[in-house]
Amino acid sequence: MYKIIILVFIISFPNLLLAQEQKDFTYYNNETYRLYQEANWESLAKLGKEGLSAGHDFYYMRMRIGIAFYEQQKYIQAIPQFEKALEFTPGSQDAMSYLYYCHIYLGRTNEAKKYYDINEEEGQFISSLAFEPGIKLSDNKAYTRDTRYAFFGLGHNISKSISLFHGYQRLVADFALPPDQSNPIPGPSGGINGNETIYSVKQNEYYAALTILAGKGFYLIPAYHFQDVKSDTYHGRNNVFSFQLAKWLGKLKLYGGVSFSEINDLNQQQYEGGLVLYPMGNYNLFFQTQATYHSENSNSNIVSFSKVGFKLFSTTWIDFSYSYGDMINYSDMNGYVVYNQLDVITSKWGITLNQSIGKHFLYLNYTKENKEEYLTGTPFAHNDIILGLNLVF
Repeated sequence: MYKIIILVFIISFPNLLLAQEQKDFTYYNNETYRLYQEANWESLAKLGKEGLSAGHDFYYMRMRIGIAFYEQQKYIQAIPQFEKALEFTPGSQDAMSYLYYCHIYLGRTNEAKKYYDINEEEGQFISSLAFEPGIKLSDNKAYTRDTRYAFFGLGHNISKSISLFHGYQRLVADFALPPDQSNPIPGPSGGINGNETIYSVKQNEYYAALTILAGKGFYLIPAYHFQDVKSDTYHGRNNVFSFQLAKWLGKLKLYGGVSFSEINDLNQQQYEGGLVLYPMGNYNLFFQTQATYHSENSNSNIVSFSKVGFKLFSTTWIDFSYSYGDMINYSDMNGYVVYNQLDVITSKWGITLNQSIGKHFLYLNYTKENKEEYLTGTPFAHNDIILGLNLVF
């Protein structure tokens, strides 16, 4: 029996060596090309990476692996493959074209146009138009009532490295004066209602942010927000100067920022840091977390923020967000949102439904803000509903 086993091994051993020897350049080249023709993208990516590990690295191997990732919408994984293909064949229009669309689908439009636009077309001066009406509905448990607002914004291509987004917002916030104490009429759930007088605070606002491409995957974003606040008895102006930088590292985007503001005649400073993880290499799933240090005079606190989003249907995305910490005289989203009402936001959570219509976007957001009324400390809530439209040209 022992001799038979030895004989079988001796007969099989040359075949095993031959099988190993067959996985050479010709094998990987032919097999990856066959899988490419069959559009078997998952197997192609796996075999192509095996070929790279075996030392078979060449232009067509990189292109096939890159296309396999691209067709699976794994754009982040595809980018280094096409970049390596460009090292083998500088100026390859196929590699450049794929890199262009990878960056476009990741929202990195400035990079796409500066480094990979083979047509070298001049971008339109007006690149986007945004319209965003919204309303905050109070539960009427405090003197702060409903707020109505609308935002109109424009995006501009300044150059291939610089873009500008700016816009105007009009906001009207209603407040109730204390009721006639000689004839008080309590409202529902212990709220304040009845013999009360409503007055309004009106705000005209302007926001502008420059996005500057400082290098591949590296962005600088300075921004400015101005508020002109008026009521029958008050007229004030608020200013927020903010600066954010962001760096893409594969599936991870790191960012940090700082802002200096004067809101309600007080000075504030904010320092933030956060990250966004795209585990699938696209926007089909992402996780975001951020911490912000906020100080005003001798007071300081930390505000935490988390968000998770995922693709719901082929053209529909949904995300959930939560913030915790005292948000008063506080700015968010690189100064895009400024909370200048005197009521303290202690926490908020939101849900957003995003629908793509070709290259345009329609979105609906609901946010619940848990607040404390600044005069009495009464807890109450604002229910914020926003409908937005972003047209891309």
